[in-house]
Amino acid sequence: MVFEKTISETKFDLIIHNQPIRKTNEQTLLGIIFDKRLLFKTHVEKITQSSSKRLNIIKVLSNKSWKLNSKTLVNIYLALIRSIFDYSAILFPAISNTNIYNIQKIQNTAFRIIFHKPKFTRISSLHE
Repeated sequence: MVFEKTISETKFDLIIHNQPIRKTNEQTLLGIIFDKRLLFKTHVEKITQSSSKRLNIIKVLSNKSWKLNSKTLVNIYLALIRSIFDYSAILFPAISNTNIYNIQKIQNTAFRIIFHKPKFTRISSLHE
């Protein structure tokens, strides 16, 4: 994989031990998806999709019939969702503001679910 800032294709072939190295636009290393422009867009899409699915577990468990308090739900959030974001935290300086916003939306939704707040609750009041 060749990392480049330009959108245009670089025209050269890599050969190691007389074997051509195939070109690829993405490569996964230790669970992090690198793209050729180092934007990590695919990686962010993957972690937001994965954490959205896990958010459904918290929605179910936050139902009053389970009788779980907020502290327990926060611990479940930390284990199921926040761990995904923490693993990728090293990439956050390189991720676009749009992708950071998508991650933040999931976290805000999780807080609203955990503390039984309506969708229109201000973010600032959730973080107090």
